[in-house]
Amino acid sequence: MNRYKQLALLLGLWLVLPAAHAERSMATLPDGKTYLTLLGQEDIQTGMKVIREGMSHKGVSADLSHCAPMVDVPAGVADGDHSYGTVCDTGGEPYDKLFVCADVMVGHLVLKRLFVNPGPASPARVAQEVAENCVGG
Repeated sequence: MNRYKQLALLLGLWLVLPAAHAERSMATLPDGKTYLTLLGQEDIQTGMKVIREGMSHKGVSADLSHCAPMVDVPAGVADGDHSYGTVCDTGGEPYDKLFVCADVMVGHLVLKRLFVNPGPASPARVAQEVAENCVGG
């Protein structure tokens, strides 16, 4: 994707997303997909709601706590299809982390035990996992 198209996509996303721009940090993955790190409590709750609904729909239960960072990988600029992902503690072994992502439109749900280090997961790594596992059809 050339720089002008990428800039237009970023601007389009910025204009169509709700007003709390200061509570989101926008960045781009190496493949050109844009993602948002959600910082505002309302946005984080929306992401967790999508994830918990996906888990409920698929009959999956897990004790998720201390989830961060929450990212949103939107597909398109019509504010319709969002894929949320985060890394949570599971109440198990110390530093036992679970990556979880869910898609609004298609209903993808992925849970993976791949974050096992004591430090926080980077938003870029979480966004990359979301893009690979929970975006689109």
